[in-house]
Amino acid sequence: MNLYQDVEGLPDGWYRVECLGWTDEASIYKQHAYAVSMSDSVMSNMASTAMTSWETFRTASIPVYDGKLRIGFQSESGGGSIGWFLVTDFRLRYCGALSEETLRPILDKSLADGRAMADTMMFAADKKMLMDSISKYEAVEGAANLKQAIMSMKDAMSEAYKSVDKQNSVMAGIYKALKDSVDMEVYSGDYYDMASRFLSCMDDEINSADASYVEMDSLEGILYAFRDRYVPTLYAARELTVEDAFAKGILDDNINRQVSDFTTIKQLPEETLVDKYVNELEKAMAQCEAADLILAGGKDFTGLIVNPEINNSSNSVKPKGWDGTVVNGDNRFTGNGQQVDGNAQGYYLDSWNATPGTLLYNMHQTIESVPNGVYRLTAMTRTTSDKGVYLYAFADNDSSTVTLSQVELEKMNITELGGPSAADGGDSIATVTDTYGSIFAEVYKRTNGGQTATDAENDTLMANNGWGSGWHYTSLDIEVKNHILTIGFTCDSTFTQKYGGTAFAGTWISADNFRLVQLSSGDNEGWNPAAGISSVPDEDFSVAVEGGRIIAPEGSRAYSVSGMPVNIGAVVPDGVYIVKFGKNTVKVVVNRKF
Repeated sequence: MNLYQDVEGLPDGWYRVECLGWTDEASIYKQHAYAVSMSDSVMSNMASTAMTSWETFRTASIPVYDGKLRIGFQSESGGGSIGWFLVTDFRLRYCGALSEETLRPILDKSLADGRAMADTMMFAADKKMLMDSISKYEAVEGAANLKQAIMSMKDAMSEAYKSVDKQNSVMAGIYKALKDSVDMEVYSGDYYDMASRFLSCMDDEINSADASYVEMDSLEGILYAFRDRYVPTLYAARELTVEDAFAKGILDDNINRQVSDFTTIKQLPEETLVDKYVNELEKAMAQCEAADLILAGGKDFTGLIVNPEINNSSNSVKPKGWDGTVVNGDNRFTGNGQQVDGNAQGYYLDSWNATPGTLLYNMHQTIESVPNGVYRLTAMTRTTSDKGVYLYAFADNDSSTVTLSQVELEKMNITELGGPSAADGGDSIATVTDTYGSIFAEVYKRTNGGQTATDAENDTLMANNGWGSGWHYTSLDIEVKNHILTIGFTCDSTFTQKYGGTAFAGTWISADNFRLVQLSSGDNEGWNPAAGISSVPDEDFSVAVEGGRIIAPEGSRAYSVSGMPVNIGAVVPDGVYIVKFGKNTVKVVVNRKF
């Protein structure tokens, strides 16, 4: 228990707090009066075991410089409802003016504490700032100057404490974890080399002459980005099996360039560069998957969607790969605990507002390197509104192609799904939002009420204690003509009403498990998803076609648009080819009729 009051407007001087307190012998838990000023704190005597009536509590005197003093009375009980005390008759007594004789010991102690603190400090700039303050105030004289020096040293010590706290957290945090991994040889090969370089650069930052605690959070963020985002992505990129030779070459070039950079760095890269490299690898992997799908004649392009299953770490952050806005939501972009299979740890796009129609939610992502063609986008969805919720898509950054597909508010016979009957004994036809749903119903009927269900089917049937969670499919078809597709999920009428949509009237919406399937292919002649959209070649990179032969500088590589390598200088069939030299890519046409 702690009762206090902040007193302001006091003249500079020395003060003492007195009060009367009372408790019984069984409830004594170090009850005492106290006072806290800008530079000091004092306590009174503790409650005595012989207390049988009101007892006087009196603090030592305390200096006040800025007119402010907190006075109070507290118990150091461990909590709960144990103990009690009564306190009354507070008195604040003025004990005399501040003088050079009384202030000098206070400053000397502050200076001594500062010197001791400086001996423990790691960050040079912070240590220098503290030592500069100590040097500045060592020889001051006069009560006014001493008072100012004491207040300034308090500020300097406050900053020094922050520096020491941060150095302790740095040495126990990601820096230590990464160092332990290197020392224990958790990493090998160039992973070890990269981690060692990042650690060496972090050591340089920590030990530099301008090192300060204020920059350590951002530096630690770089180490986190390397360990938690870059290394797993690089590993995934290296493990990816790619059949398309050209796409594989693009991926390998990205990997080799990045690894070469990170194994030779002289200073820590910006966190934005680490994330840029992650994005480059993710894009290259998506291009590889698209190239292989084309090569194999595949139709399921869901792999081009980043995070189609909406994996996330917190409802308050946007899931990886998705962007957008939530207005009047409950501070979340996703929900969890009600997935179609009942996975309590699974996430899905979701938000909520108790007032119907006020939620404005729009999450989307743009996919590049999409083969031209007609696609069907499908997602699991649910809603509390019979209007204003849409799965949507548009192609090639062209708003005239925006396609909205309304998410239905389902009604179904729940009696035939094991639910209750209507009041008259007949089947109950109910509007469902977070129970049943057509996905649940289809599984229930297909498995004879679960009697023939597989483990996966049983997970769906047992979700939400056997009632299901309201999920059903929503789909739309859209044509891509220039390799770019944007997909999204929304109830934001400021967006949908521009394209013929209606206002949302419910309280929450959800979407999960997006899928993208090509219904028919379009015109992809001369295009490879990994070609990177022809780069501008260097002046010394010239490509020519002579007699059906591709003529290019030594070290160049050539591929058909399907990704098959061809020999530079050999006669090749008529068609479009991709020539790569270093970081440059161009397309050439071989046509011996001209």
